[in-house]
Order: sequence, then C-alpha cells, then structure tokens
Amino acid sequence: MNGNRLCCAAALVLLASALAVGFEKPAASSAPLRYSLTLVLSRGDRITETTVEDDRVEWKLPKRRLEDFRRSGIVIDEEHRTTTQARAVVVAATAHQASLHGSASLETLDIPRNLRTTVQSPFSMMIDAGNTRAAGRSYSLQEAAMVQLPPEPLPIGHSWTTRETVLTTLGSGEATLTHTLVSAGKLLKIRVHGGGAITGVEYKLPKLLPGSMSIDGFAWYDPSSKLITRERYAIDNRLLKPDGAETIGFEEKLEVAVDTRLLRQPSP
Repeated sequence: MNGNRLCCAAALVLLASALAVGFEKPAASSAPLRYSLTLVLSRGDRITETTVEDDRVEWKLPKRRLEDFRRSGIVIDEEHRTTTQARAVVVAATAHQASLHGSASLETLDIPRNLRTTVQSPFSMMIDAGNTRAAGRSYSLQEAAMVQLPPEPLPIGHSWTTRETVLTTLGSGEATLTHTLVSAGKLLKIRVHGGGAITGVEYKLPKLLPGSMSIDGFAWYDPSSKLITRERYAIDNRLLKPDGAETIGFEEKLEVAVDTRLLRQPSP
C-alpha cells in the first residue's frame, strides 16, 4: 500500500514538472520600449496655443541706494504678466516641414504701474518635424526648451542635449539644455533642465556681463496628436556683480505655462 502511494506521488511530481515545462511562459524581451517624439502636421490642421508668463525683475543695489530710488518713486521690483493667445492653420505640409499662418494677441499687465496693454499681430512660420523653425528667428529661453526633438526613438530614462542661441530679458547668450524622457502613458513626460551664460550687450549693461541663465521644468508630448501639448518652466536669469559686501545688478524670475491644442482636419 505504502509502495503504491510512493509510486503515485513520484508520478504526480513528474507529471507536474512536465506540465510546468510545457506551459512555461516565454522569457520577456530585454529590449526596452522606445518612443518617438516627432511633430506631424497636415494641411488644414488648426492649432491654438495659450501662453501665460509671470516675469519678475528685481534690481540688486546696496540698501542705501535702493532706498534713495524708492523714495524718488522709481520702481525697483518689476513684474509683468503676459497672456498670449495664438491661432494658426497649416497652409502647406510635407513629411519634413509645415507652413503655418496665424495671428497672436498679447495682453500684458504691468503690475507696479497698473497698466494694461494689448497687441495683436499676424505671423507666418515654417516648422520642421524636429520642432525647429526656419533660420533667421531667435528664440527666447522658454521657446528653445523643446527645439530640436531627438531624431531617433528613445527609451524611458534616456536624454538628449541641445544648444541654442537665445535672447533673455537681460541679454543674449547660448543655452545648453538636457532633455530626459521620464515617463510614458497617455502623454510622454520630458524633463528640461539647463542654462548658460548671458554675454550679449543688447541692453547696454557691459559692466555686468557675463551673466547666467537657467531653466527647469517639464514638457508633455501627445503621441496621438504628435504634438507638444503642455509645458511648464521656471527660469532664473542673473546679471550680478559684487559691490563690497553687497551685490549690484538684476535678477529675473520667470514662470511660464504653455498649453497647445490641435484640431485635425479629417481625412477625405
């Protein structure tokens, strides 16, 4: 009796092993998923974009001099909030680039002076699949944040680096930006971080040069619309020099939020 039970038990073990081998799941592929970040636009597509910027520029002077300026009524802490509403239509497109015509409305509130201004203007632009515009137009630091998309698909955790000549409120310079694909889902999330030196003399402040610029934030790419649909950045630009135990110059802190929507022309 006991011998029969042992034989049956051994047979069950052998059968279980055979079944386990027969139904073993195939090994998962070791190659990570790769994601493409490419702009794809078609003739007739309509794009709307809202940009909100909160721009604060603070004078840095010795305390006694600052108080003298304040008593005389000079604004020391500048702050401007600008909302830009842009609408454009794709008038021509190929596999490599698209031509857009549209109009933009800018409303700016000068907070310390309580002044509001509105400007409207038409625009035309050429943009390629890497989100790079035609030559001859300079970028602001926030505009440069997602210029030069990677030419090849990337896995999560990988980065690419770009360099652009940019113009800031305090002067021009070259920025080096690192972009890292941090997560994937309905949207691909990209961290943007970097900066550079302000070396240009556009604002006639050569004694304060060189200055510095930095940017940190995120952008989101929509694989379904093949468009960058959301951007959030914090920017810190400085022109500062020591003046004894204190500093002189300017510091700019800029918060930027961009939201973009695409209305795709239905296929015929």
